[in-house]
Amino acid sequence: MGVFFAPKLAKLALLSASAAQIAAKAYHAGKQVEKRITEFLYPQEEDVIVMKKSTFAAILVFFAAVAGALAAVYFYLRRRESELDEYEQLLFSEDFSHEEDSSVSDEVDAAFADTETEAVEAEAAAAETEEEQPEAESDPEMENNEAE
Repeated sequence: MGVFFAPKLAKLALLSASAAQIAAKAYHAGKQVEKRITEFLYPQEEDVIVMKKSTFAAILVFFAAVAGALAAVYFYLRRRESELDEYEQLLFSEDFSHEEDSSVSDEVDAAFADTETEAVEAEAAAAETEEEQPEAESDPEMENNEAE
């Protein structure tokens, strides 16, 4: 029986040896990955980037200025949008009608016509008063100038 059992043991030994080699390679690859992760998470002092406190403060001030500018733009646009909504409501409201505008423009035209007719009447009245004045009532200074 031992003779039949030996070849099976030899095959089993070869399979286990190849499995051991694969396990050794996997163990070695795992150790390399662990080493890389350790180096990444816990860098050495020479790998650490050092920043001055004043540089860090300048960067913080810059970000604060950007945030302030964005907030100002947001509030300006929000206020402007509400103003535009008010104008739109006034423009398209039901109280607003085009007939009122035409009546207002008619009133304005009538007022201009009245002032034009009053101006023409005033000029005509002034011309009539100049024609009605006799030449005897001329200005004494004009007579003095003519005499000289």
